[in-house]
Amino acid sequence: MFEVFVSNFGPDAATDVVLSDTVPDNTESTSITDHGSGFDCGAVDGGVINCTTGQLARGHDSTHLTDHNYSQ
Repeated sequence: MFEVFVSNFGPDAATDVVLSDTVPDNTESTSITDHGSGFDCGAVDGGVINCTTGQLARGHDSTHLTDHNYSQ
């Protein structure tokens, strides 16, 4: 399991936020769970997880947990 953190330290809300994370080689399947700010995460595409949200308020953060199954 991996954790990915997204934070907005800026003076204003961030808009059209995109989180992209490349998953390790030999990954058979992956799930991602947003714990925070309403990110919409799609399926793994070409080894990359993409999550988006329309806005991340100033001072807010979000934690994303990813589960991976590896082939040997």
